Amino acid sequence: MKSSSKNSLKLPSYLSDNMLLQQEAVSRISGQSKASATVKLEFAGATLETKADENGYWEIPLKTGAGSFESLTMTISSGKESISIKNILVGELWLCSGQSNMEMHLMNTMNGEEESDSANYPDLRIFKTAQVSSAFPNESAPGAWSEANSQTVRASSAVAYYFGRELLFRLNMPIGLIESSVGGTKAESWTPLEDVKSLPFFDKIIGRIGGVKNNDDLEKLYKTAAKQKGMLRHVDKGNKGFAKGWASTEFNDKKWESMDIPRYWETTGLDIDGSVWFRKKISIPASWKGKELLIEPGILDDFDTTYFNGEQIGATGMETPGWWTVKRKYTIPAKLVKAGEENLIAIRIFDEFGNGGFGGPADIMNISCPALNESVSITGEWKFKVETALKPMQSFSDLPATLYNGMIHPFTKLAIKGAIWYQGESNVVLGKDYAELFKAMIRAWRRVWDDDIVFLFVQLAGYGDNGQPDMWPILREAQEKALILPKTGMAVAIDIGEKDDIHPKNKKDVGKRLSLAARKIAYDEDIEYSGPTLDSLKISGEEIYLDFKNDAGLYSKTEQLKGFEVAGFDRVFTAASARIEKGQVIVTSPLEIPKTIRYAWTNFPECSLYNGAGLPAVPFKREL
Repeated sequence: MKSSSKNSLKLPSYLSDNMLLQQEAVSRISGQSKASATVKLEFAGATLETKADENGYWEIPLKTGAGSFESLTMTISSGKESISIKNILVGELWLCSGQSNMEMHLMNTMNGEEESDSANYPDLRIFKTAQVSSAFPNESAPGAWSEANSQTVRASSAVAYYFGRELLFRLNMPIGLIESSVGGTKAESWTPLEDVKSLPFFDKIIGRIGGVKNNDDLEKLYKTAAKQKGMLRHVDKGNKGFAKGWASTEFNDKKWESMDIPRYWETTGLDIDGSVWFRKKISIPASWKGKELLIEPGILDDFDTTYFNGEQIGATGMETPGWWTVKRKYTIPAKLVKAGEENLIAIRIFDEFGNGGFGGPADIMNISCPALNESVSITGEWKFKVETALKPMQSFSDLPATLYNGMIHPFTKLAIKGAIWYQGESNVVLGKDYAELFKAMIRAWRRVWDDDIVFLFVQLAGYGDNGQPDMWPILREAQEKALILPKTGMAVAIDIGEKDDIHPKNKKDVGKRLSLAARKIAYDEDIEYSGPTLDSLKISGEEIYLDFKNDAGLYSKTEQLKGFEVAGFDRVFTAASARIEKGQVIVTSPLEIPKTIRYAWTNFPECSLYNGAGLPAVPFKREL
């Protein structure tokens, strides 16, 4: 909580300059003062008073009027103490939460630099929440409000920014966004504890937490978590390998182990946090002599120092927003290049928690000569050696409810219009259980806000190897089941994923699709907001006739419809041809007796069915 001095009047961080309040709703303005003191609130011509309790806590219900672009001031006073909150707008307030694809900063997405440079929207307000896990519900979360401009939006959620900007344009109304997300987190961490405990598969949930075998172990972790502040991460104690010559071309690394790159080192059984050095010798074409080069080693998690022929050419640390999603790109001075010879790349990576190593994607990992438009891949075998091995950090954000307590509960006194959510990647292992967990989370959020808030979410994009188990389509199906709840909407992103990157860079379309759902569900616009959704089917001979909802203007983005498969009793799926006729999709089965049909039902599927609004069809799987 903030205070005008070291005196007793304090406010939560979200009650601060540049904030936005939900229009035509009651927000509970609260804070701390001297015990039993009278507290007065003045806002928009109204004066309200209350008396603090014996602990100094007070709360004043504030009913707002219609939204407007008028800049307002709120003054809260108690005795001789007073705090003024300036430049307040009243409009539409949305909570934006989830894991890394919601957190992903605008500057790291497709056209993110250009979008950031052109941003100048003083009526779009963003509260950036610090990442805090807590064993108990917090009343405040560190963070600050800002107007959306070229400086502030760079490290803002790209999905939230595009969503909010679209609503600003379409509604002609001030928009507020509370950004509250943490990469690599599970839905149970964002759900109140009592709601997680009520689930029949609670034992499976806690079974995924390191060192937890039963509820007693879980309670011990909560007691430990109660003593911490914020998120636990290892601290880099210094680069020891450079002094040992590990960046040098003269160093002999024959005794080092080998690792096929890109990959996170945990996937090889190297279950550590800390620092690891990687070295690779690469031949540079003779034609590149005297040319300045670029090296792109992809995403390096978490921090790196990169050397070329013994000289440091780049580094990325905590000063870079969203460092764990940033594709590195460093310049190699011409004077360091040994054209026609072997050259040495050395990279030191420090992992503060979670995964460590090379995140890819493989197709961009290269050294290039921009002057000649040529490149050489740097994927494949690298030599590596552990510099500092640290025990993997126990992340209390894995515990049920800890992120709800630290990053959602603090805002429950503010009225909001709704929430947007992009998460699920960390729950694919228990994908079949996600449907009930997700619905429990939505119901819990609605309960604590005392309002039937609109809840919109992103169905996971295409990603990964189709030769692996179908965990991603199962999770997508579980997400879709939440649509049984009222005032929910799903933005399908199946068509804008990237096979080798779990963080697809096209976040503009994601934000726009969420805004379409908001305009329809929250603001009752007569628009199409969803892609074609299977409604019914029937079989006639070798053909299967599919009818869809949201099917106006049904078309294929490719010459032939793709993504349809059928299986017989053996459950082995075979591609099936499909066509559009008179608003129906007709699938011709290559099997004499098909028993199951599915569409876009793989980790990274082919899919080409859209409606006239340009929205992709929802993946499905049905028994025949």
